[in-house]
Amino acid sequence: MKYILYQFLTGALDLFLWSGELIGEENLPKEGPAVFIANHLGPTGPIAVVCSIPLQLHPWGEPIPALGGEMPACVS
Repeated sequence: MKYILYQFLTGALDLFLWSGELIGEENLPKEGPAVFIANHLGPTGPIAVVCSIPLQLHPWGEPIPALGGEMPACVS
C-alpha cells in the first residue's frame, strides 16, 4: 500500500510541479541499491529529483535545527 501511495504522490507532484524529462532512464539499475546525487537551483529541486526517477527513493540530507533537528524529507 505504501508503494502505491508513493507512486500516486510522486506522479501527481511530477505532473503539477515538475513535468521535466528524465534523460538516461535506461542507465538506472533495475534492482539493488544505488546512490543518486543531484544538484538543484531552488527549494523544489529535491522534489523534482524524487518525482523524476521512476524508483522509490529515500532522500537524505542534513538535519535542520529550526525543525528540532529533524530531516527535511524522508520517504519510507
